[in-house]
Amino acid sequence: TLTCAQLAGTFQEDADFLGAWYSGWWNGHLKRHTVNIPRARQGVHEIIVFCKDHPDEKVVDAVDEYVKKVRAGQ
Repeated sequence: TLTCAQLAGTFQEDADFLGAWYSGWWNGHLKRHTVNIPRARQGVHEIIVFCKDHPDEKVVDAVDEYVKKVRAGQ
């Protein structure tokens, strides 16, 4: 139930760690057992930017929006 405000307000190292954790969680949820490091890093950055603009959203919802964007090829 981490909020975007909480993620956006952390130190960069902590945000990166949380982003890596969410990436692993999401990939595990989808039964994927590999990770694309550059794409994960870009995703963390985009999620943090999203979170700065949407502080009341949940991080898991921000991750979902990012995944939809990637799947749509945008």
